[in-house]
Amino acid sequence: MVFIRATQSSSDIACIAVAPLSIQPFGVEPTDFDAFWTQQKQTLAQIPINPRLTLLNTLPSGAKVFLLELDNIDNRKVYAYLSVPAGTGPFPAVISLPAFGDAPVQPEPLIMTDFAERCNSINLYISAHNAPPNLPDPNAYKPDDLSKKDGFYARTMIMAGIRAIDYLSTRPDFNGSLGVSGMSQGGGWTIQLAGLDKRISAAMPINPAFCEQDGWRFERASGFPNYVLVGRNLNVDSNKTLTNMRYYDAVHFMKRYRGALMFQVGYEDDVTPAATQLAAYNKYRGNSTLLTMRERGHTYPFDEYFLGRYAFFEQHLIGFKNPFNFKAKFLADAGNDRTVKDTAVLEPQFLVNNEKNKVSNIQWAKIEGTGNVGFQTENGKTVARFSQKGKYLLRVSADFDYKLADPSVASYYTLTDFVTLDVGESSNIDVCDSDKEAPNFSNCPQNIALTTMGTSALANWTPPTVADNCGTPSVSSNFLPSQSFPIGATKVIYRATDSKQNTAECSFSVIVTKGDSSTPPSKNDLAISLTSVVTTPRPHSFTTFKVKINNKSARTFTDIKIQIPFPSGIVTGGAATSTLGEWKEWCSNNDQCFTWLIPQLLKNDEAIL
Repeated sequence: MVFIRATQSSSDIACIAVAPLSIQPFGVEPTDFDAFWTQQKQTLAQIPINPRLTLLNTLPSGAKVFLLELDNIDNRKVYAYLSVPAGTGPFPAVISLPAFGDAPVQPEPLIMTDFAERCNSINLYISAHNAPPNLPDPNAYKPDDLSKKDGFYARTMIMAGIRAIDYLSTRPDFNGSLGVSGMSQGGGWTIQLAGLDKRISAAMPINPAFCEQDGWRFERASGFPNYVLVGRNLNVDSNKTLTNMRYYDAVHFMKRYRGALMFQVGYEDDVTPAATQLAAYNKYRGNSTLLTMRERGHTYPFDEYFLGRYAFFEQHLIGFKNPFNFKAKFLADAGNDRTVKDTAVLEPQFLVNNEKNKVSNIQWAKIEGTGNVGFQTENGKTVARFSQKGKYLLRVSADFDYKLADPSVASYYTLTDFVTLDVGESSNIDVCDSDKEAPNFSNCPQNIALTTMGTSALANWTPPTVADNCGTPSVSSNFLPSQSFPIGATKVIYRATDSKQNTAECSFSVIVTKGDSSTPPSKNDLAISLTSVVTTPRPHSFTTFKVKINNKSARTFTDIKIQIPFPSGIVTGGAATSTLGEWKEWCSNNDQCFTWLIPQLLKNDEAIL
């Protein structure tokens, strides 16, 4: 995954994800991960819950809001707002986990009370700290000793969540159906709890933190709280930090969760980078809905989060009532786990807003298994053939667009489900041994037409992508982008060859024609603008200029030279960057002039200096 941030004249962010469902974590799980957390839970279990309730308010519906205090490990307390519906129940429950910080949160108005007032559900809003949620904690996030695996502050947070579930389980008005949700810190905390406590049946993490903490070690993105950097600032040995932080990485908790999952990720997130979140998501092995927001950072779409949350919990929590008209159900079904011979017919089903199979980009993939799997087709209903006996875990995924609010929000959903197949017979022949299927090109460029005043022209294009049913094919080409092409028609050929010498071609032509030098560009062909960041600079101050040229014609122009003179008395210099061509700090012997040389400007294109 590529994350790009502009640093000059803009702060725009652009992200590119290739095969997001294939992103895997770098870190290795500790061998005693389960033993460590089992010991922590056993220590907590020996401490009495000792609940203390203080009534804060009775809401108009008859629901009550309490301040709840429980005993936790290390002589700490668990503090939470507890909202309980009117009546005797039994009710489902939702635990809400906060984002990073220790700012006081008042019990009302609090959107979590909606669960009690309107959703027939108990709600627990848990503080991460050793203080009531309506008060600041002077020792928030302390101690945080990264030199010991049991010294992390997150350990007390995780135990606080488990202790809250312990308390809920003692209430006669709780029906045992439990959901948990949170954003950022709360999202990572959600995954940690869900992976440790099987009493959770539905989890909804949003932009989760604590994911892929090993990223820094491999010069890759690492999620908040970036333990490697925190350890350096605390002068903790980096090797100790790297070893100990893995006990808190959401990646390792996610693989242990088996309940329903609704996961939201923003591609432009620079706090918990999307690659780290997807590394955790891809370790999940159950039925899930992934909301991908391509142009959103460390935040959430209001409607998709709040309305989507009500619909998600209504679908997966017994007795939960959704007070809104948005009743959409999203579901993927890969079929039942079963025993097969050497082949299996796979026919997935998808439910989107209560309509069946309104999806696109259906894909099958092998996730686990000793041998190879060949799919007759990777889309929709298919036949899978297995090279060896044994158990295989297969994943099916499909995409769909569904806009709750702003239709301009670039987002889409992905549904996934898994099926385990126990293959009892096999021909022991690799499914690719008899492969006769050629590779497949996509996004093959169209013919490119250029005009030049000289003898050649530069041509640019985006190379095509190629896929194959058996591995990665080799690709060769007689020309590459940004090469110079002579006048006339030149054929560009991309050839892909797989391991069985099946081949496929993608071809197009670059057609260069001689322009009429007697017809120079008119003022309607090219438009140039010069703007300043500071419109009225102070004397002896500096400002930044931006020059933009647009080719508004149907012609391609070459060898463009732009000279930018400045009045006497202005000192010029500094750095400059351009999207095309090169710049010089002077025009011949004139130090009050800049020159910008552009070798080629395509039709309907622009360049910026």
